[in-house]
Amino acid sequence: MAERNPNAIALSFALVPIAGSLAGFVYVLLVCWAAISLVVGRLKWRSFGAAAPILWSHVAFFAVLFLVDLIKADPVVALREAGLRLFFLMPLIAVHRVAISDPRRVFDAVFKGAVIGGLLVPVVAFGQMIVTGEPRAAGLAGNAGPFSIVCLLTAGLAALALEGRRTPIFNALALLATAGASLGVVLSGMRGAWPALFIVLALVLWFRRGEIASSWRGSSLRRRLMVALSGLAVLAAVVVTGYGVALDRIAQFVTDFRQLATDADIASSLSLRAEMYQAGVEAYLDAPLIGVGKPGLWDALKPHLGAAFDGSYGFSHLHNIFLTVGVQAGLLGLLALVAMLSAPILCAYRTRMRPAGRVRLAAALVLVIAYLVPGLTNIMFFHDILDAVWALSIWTIAGTIMSEDRDIGVDPQEARA
Repeated sequence: MAERNPNAIALSFALVPIAGSLAGFVYVLLVCWAAISLVVGRLKWRSFGAAAPILWSHVAFFAVLFLVDLIKADPVVALREAGLRLFFLMPLIAVHRVAISDPRRVFDAVFKGAVIGGLLVPVVAFGQMIVTGEPRAAGLAGNAGPFSIVCLLTAGLAALALEGRRTPIFNALALLATAGASLGVVLSGMRGAWPALFIVLALVLWFRRGEIASSWRGSSLRRRLMVALSGLAVLAAVVVTGYGVALDRIAQFVTDFRQLATDADIASSLSLRAEMYQAGVEAYLDAPLIGVGKPGLWDALKPHLGAAFDGSYGFSHLHNIFLTVGVQAGLLGLLALVAMLSAPILCAYRTRMRPAGRVRLAAALVLVIAYLVPGLTNIMFFHDILDAVWALSIWTIAGTIMSEDRDIGVDPQEARA
């Protein structure tokens, strides 16, 4: 099973930006197979060790949301909502399959999958735009918001694939994949995701700065010129193909901003958000400890909404993950959310000196940034594709930590200390 893991992992991450909900179905199958393997003894249940905060924070997040729904809503409704959030529990099972593999091979597979996915993003994006006639890319996700996040994650992981030990052809493909996934972010038109793209790519550049500098110094003048010209050509291609969408979205933002300044009661993307954010804060203050539960989320906002909402608008989330969780589950939910978002980075940082520690820390930062920055102005969780991709990434990161615990003989109690 350990020998087949890299292929399964590469396929899983290749599907991230291109397969839509089908990717989630594949990940569920992987979890089911891992569960069967645990039951029949092909896999051994291992101590979570240094990865325990990552996994238990997800359990806590799931449990808090479920308990609030049980208190605030009908039990049947609470169970239905809990079923939709089961992705947050799946790492508890799937992590044991990753833990039997060499973490360096695992991340090699992750990056190869991201390269494949990134290369296919433009095909999927332009294909969808041509078929549907939509001016913005949503891929097979059917929604530009989730599509922008999975492309962000893919761009960061594909960029991390650039290494001095790789062949020039592979590095060229990784560069093209990074550009392809970045183009997907631009074509999505999700303005909240655009800053995250610069942050993610700058982060990867910083992590790979030593290898990039060493490779550059060791190259001939001819090769340096080829690399520089190729990079400029790729950048120019991204700018040319994404220019129209970006310009339209920026112009729309300027128009909405001016309209918001003159008459906030006219419905626009900005005015609706501004009013929803204000109403969300007031709704949170109405039930600050445990919130109102998922079924009561929008009803809690209605008394606080102004003229921009004329009764025909309604949302399943508040276009800000902290407001959404705060109104839904109060302070307890917010604490659980912060713990869940910070645990992957903190655990990766604590294990950064291990064999795969540095690249794991980079991957954890890319994951959280790719989700959190867009999630401040749009959807982040509670969507089948986003929850599934998050779960896949979490059990991969946690599994590599558990694998190293085993290899270096770390005592589980010491690992958690």
